[in-house]
This record gives sequence, C-alpha cells and structure tokens, in this order.
Amino acid sequence: MTSTNNNSIKSALIWIAHGSKRIESNQAVTDLVNRIAPKLTNKFESVLPAFLELTEPKIEQQTQKLINQGIQKITLFPYFLAPGHHLVNDLPKIQAQLQTQYPSCEFELIEHLALFEDWDIFLLDALNKI
Repeated sequence: MTSTNNNSIKSALIWIAHGSKRIESNQAVTDLVNRIAPKLTNKFESVLPAFLELTEPKIEQQTQKLINQGIQKITLFPYFLAPGHHLVNDLPKIQAQLQTQYPSCEFELIEHLALFEDWDIFLLDALNKI
C-alpha cells in the first residue's frame, strides 16, 4: 500500500503521547492509534504510536522502523493538550535530532491536539451530551 499524498512521497505519522507507568494508559493510546490508522491510509503509509518517556516504543524506535520501510516524510503528531515543557522544548529538539540523523527524510512537527481546528466545538458537543 502506498500513500497517495503529493508527489508520491512515502509518508508516515508518529502519534506521540507522553507515556505512563500505568500499562493500561499506554495501551489505550495504542488502541486509539490502531483504530484511527486505517482511516488515514489515503494520507499515510503507516501510523504508529510512540511515547516520549516511561515506556516503549520511543519516537526514535518508531522512526528507525519507518526509515527501514523507505518512508521519506514523517509527521510527528504530539497528542498533548497544552504547550508544556515537552511540547515547547523536548519535541522540537527531538525533531532536530532526527532531521540530523536522517537527512534524507523530512520531519514535520505539527500542532498539538488543542490547536486543531474545531477542537472547542468537539469539546462542547461532548460535554453537552453529558
């Protein structure tokens, strides 16, 4: 399966969560990614979960897996609600390190979850259903 995005570049998305000592929390993230991934095949060759800390797979492990699959562009999606230390400092550093380590691959760090368009509408709808 090849992604159908612009210029036939093989693209992938790494869904980055914080990570938890609680196994069930990490599994919930992985399960969510696995449910959403099949709905993104028109844009991404692969969608993989990764964790910033406390558990695996780490961002670097998933990146290596994707590079080995011939992926040429990796979108880093921070599954975070607010621009805290990890989002403002750690993830841009990781992106820069990956870009240096894999210069033939493009790395794009996109907006965190709360900045997505219509996020407030989604929250209002969900809260109004309570």
